[in-house]
Amino acid sequence: MISFKANNPNKSSKYRNCFSHFLAIALLGFNLIYAQTQNNSFLYVKDGSYVYVNAGAFKFGTGSATNTTRSEVNYGKLIFDPASSFNGASSGSTQYTNGFASTKSNTYFILPIGQNLTYAPVGILNTNVINGVDAAYYAGQLSNSSNISNSISALPSAGYWDIKGDNSIITMIWNNDLSALTNSITNLTVAGYNISTNKWEEIPSGIPTGSLINGTLTTSSIVTLNNYKYFTLAKRGITCADLVVSSGSTSTWNGSEWNIIPTLADAAIISGNYPNTAGSFVCNSLVVNAN
Repeated sequence: MISFKANNPNKSSKYRNCFSHFLAIALLGFNLIYAQTQNNSFLYVKDGSYVYVNAGAFKFGTGSATNTTRSEVNYGKLIFDPASSFNGASSGSTQYTNGFASTKSNTYFILPIGQNLTYAPVGILNTNVINGVDAAYYAGQLSNSSNISNSISALPSAGYWDIKGDNSIITMIWNNDLSALTNSITNLTVAGYNISTNKWEEIPSGIPTGSLINGTLTTSSIVTLNNYKYFTLAKRGITCADLVVSSGSTSTWNGSEWNIIPTLADAAIISGNYPNTAGSFVCNSLVVNAN
């Protein structure tokens, strides 16, 4: 069955905390194990309040709007119990959570969030649940978009996620055209705005699925969410090795051995045959005078 819970124990004030207009609910009980709650109107969750979907499915009805506040700390939120689900969310409408959605599931759970007719859900895999994960999507311009690390070559002009809570593997899900960012889906990576370096930087990610119009991209490992202010999709940069100043020393291979084993700071000269069995080496510069 479906139940809603609010953080105010006073029943008469619970709805004043959670709803600024009203929520139309359609209960479709075909049998004891099936129930559905459908929002057909306008649901607003104010600061410090929440709506809790305890079980069953929450449906975003046609023409409905499910909004929460977006305050920095005391934002309202739509919380999904691990036993609950949702349907009806889509782009081109207001059928999603315009604000913060939350989960305490220890298995993969998609949070149905978006803004300005753009549905941009995020997938959360949080195997060690403590407080859960909250997320909201912002369709506006990125802040500090000029502060990027070398691992990123470009950021989108708009569109980013605010994800807070337990360290998790995150999956970015897009339903908007990213061709202005890159001409190849393989160039995409997850990026986070690091609060320590004040830069957007690459977060190691797997292989994207789908297309530049709609697809998914998952981080390669668990992300420490508290290290980042925001997340977005970015175009990968070219990471070059650090420059190493020459030591002025030269290592020479005479056909059987080095007079000095070269390092990244040393010049190297191959003066005799260098067989495959001799193994690999590093150097600062290389002159080849033999096979």
